[in-house]
Amino acid sequence: MIKSISAAHNFEENCEVKPLQPANEKKIIHLLIAHEDPEEANKTINIFKLSGWIVNAHRITSIEDLDESLSQNTWNIILAFGHSKLFLPAVVGNAIEKNKAPVRAIYLDNEYSPSNAIQIHQCGFYDYLTVNEHDRLTFIANREIKAQEDHRIATATQSVMAETNARSQLLMDSTTDAIAYVIDGMIVHSNNALISKLNFTDAEDLEYQPFIDLVDSKDQSQLKPLLRSYQLGNKKESRITVNMLTDNQKAEHPATLEVELLLAAAKFEGEACTQIILRSKSEKADRRTENFNLETIQTLQGKGSLFFASITSNAVQRKKLGLHNHLRVISHIDSLLSDFIPKEAKVFEYLKESWVIVIPR
Repeated sequence: MIKSISAAHNFEENCEVKPLQPANEKKIIHLLIAHEDPEEANKTINIFKLSGWIVNAHRITSIEDLDESLSQNTWNIILAFGHSKLFLPAVVGNAIEKNKAPVRAIYLDNEYSPSNAIQIHQCGFYDYLTVNEHDRLTFIANREIKAQEDHRIATATQSVMAETNARSQLLMDSTTDAIAYVIDGMIVHSNNALISKLNFTDAEDLEYQPFIDLVDSKDQSQLKPLLRSYQLGNKKESRITVNMLTDNQKAEHPATLEVELLLAAAKFEGEACTQIILRSKSEKADRRTENFNLETIQTLQGKGSLFFASITSNAVQRKKLGLHNHLRVISHIDSLLSDFIPKEAKVFEYLKESWVIVIPR
């Protein structure tokens, strides 16, 4: 049986409809009004003022003024009107795109038209409504200003994340530790020290190669179950000594290097992986610089001048310039500095990529 509805519900009887105002009592809006008539602009400004807004508004008077205003990138909202003969939707939309302005465009039509609504959105407008929908206008403006703020925060966060990722990459590529990241047994990333230690020429030579293939066949049986345990969720750090192949892996008797592998659970680009650090058993530092020690410097006799040398710049910019692959530059920095300083000068390494130089009188 089909039951009929005995009465239609009036929403206004069940809930109190209040004017839609910004969340803060004194919200600021930077408003562009694309209309030839000053009176129309004043009416629009009053709509926001009556709703509790602080309004910084500018009425656009010409196409040139439109371009100049949008180029300033200081506006939240631009309003265009259906009864404006000069500022047509396509004109406003093209100007916004041309100036790459972050302003949010809203169109106020004389009366609602489904076909107009589609065309307005195709011109890049964020919303479409009629000129008499005052409460809806302030609500939409508040929504779009909030979206602008969220976009700015997201953009700033992405910039910080890019800088952080670049610094992490820089740190990994400049460290003397040979490091590989392994997912499902395959190498997804290796740093410069690992490439150099195993006598490869490029990171692509190691990318997506099974890590176990780099290990001497005699030691593979003890490493395989350990790698498998990390795939299954092992979180503990592990150490194991194996022989790594350091020459042509296809040779009948390839050269090997005894190393200690330090394994730990990690993440690479958000995906769970195994971090493997290779440290040679026979590895010895082969550097003429000394580690920075303030007490040592204080005991030096006949100090004359002290200089500080450093590789500086934004980490993202360094990566663009290729300076994130500067391990060899750092390893040969002694000889580079020797061309510029006296033989009796002392060089101290500070934080991997900076140096304190003491020159006697």
